[in-house]
Amino acid sequence: MARLVSVCTFACAALFLLCITSCQSPSTSPDTMSPEDKTDPRPSPRGDTPAAAGLSNRDVTWDGNLLGLTPSLSKPAQAFVNQYPESGDAQMLECLADEDRYVLGHVILSMRHNQSMHNDGSQWNGLQVTLKADGSSEYAPGQRAVLERRWRDALAGP
Repeated sequence: MARLVSVCTFACAALFLLCITSCQSPSTSPDTMSPEDKTDPRPSPRGDTPAAAGLSNRDVTWDGNLLGLTPSLSKPAQAFVNQYPESGDAQMLECLADEDRYVLGHVILSMRHNQSMHNDGSQWNGLQVTLKADGSSEYAPGQRAVLERRWRDALAGP
């Protein structure tokens, strides 16, 4: 019986560690980036600052498992995060105002600001996501404005 308790305790601890590591945002340290992630394939308007103008909700893909939903960014979106400019939050707020880009803005802001995220099989940090059998995803209608308001309030400060 004691051996069974020890095995169960170890399994629970392993799941807890897996959950913690899967919920953390990806490292943005230049030392951990691959060479292709160090360059921003999207041209910036002025040529010196990474721009999110060419990014959209299609740059976010989702994986679902027993621990909940996990977003992944495309290489161009990850390059933007890795070189996050001073204007990055403002660019993400612009994304939140656009139905075709609000998911990207919400995911990147959540990662950048290390928000405490509630995550289960149907939602990630307040974003309702439905995974389809073909690997695509759908987002519940009517949540863009709620997420935009939430982020504008959060970034406005006290």
